[in-house]
Amino acid sequence: KQCHSIDGSPLVGPSFQGISGRAAGRKAGYSSQQYLAESIIKPCDYVVDGFTCVMPQNFGERLTQDDLANLIAFLLEY
Repeated sequence: KQCHSIDGSPLVGPSFQGISGRAAGRKAGYSSQQYLAESIIKPCDYVVDGFTCVMPQNFGERLTQDDLANLIAFLLEY
């Protein structure tokens, strides 16, 4: 089961397509990297309109700092 698409179609969560550009404007004063990091570590603190928070609350705790940095780098490619 996929939660996020890469082609622009919404699934359970918003698409990753264009996420680097959208992430930069989501929260005042946050870079794309900062917004994505917070969204991964605290997924229910900010939920995109039209979606509900279904991400596991401890998802960010499962990642090492390197894993988090690699995931953010991957997402910024979209």
